Amino acid sequence: MPHRSISIKAPGSVRCAVSVPKHGLLRTSLGVFGGGKQEVEFYARTDGHDAVKLSAESLTGVEADGWRDVEVNLDAFAGQLIQLELRASKGASSGRPIM
Repeated sequence: MPHRSISIKAPGSVRCAVSVPKHGLLRTSLGVFGGGKQEVEFYARTDGHDAVKLSAESLTGVEADGWRDVEVNLDAFAGQLIQLELRASKGASSGRPIM
């Protein structure tokens, strides 16, 4: 199945403002463009507070791996405007995590 994606070189991050509904859930797919091991993390930020780690994933850039479906529960932020952040915390220079 084709996917539209963004890629991030480690170390790096991308943020997006999100209004979280009741029973909010982030559903996405993760993969690796190229080779090597990649570490990615999801964080939520609210005004005046430190970032909260929501999830951490370890990915390997092997063709057989393909896309990995991920669900992140956002219930703790229901009714709030947050910055959802994807961080590529560590990774081999031969690949990039994609989402």
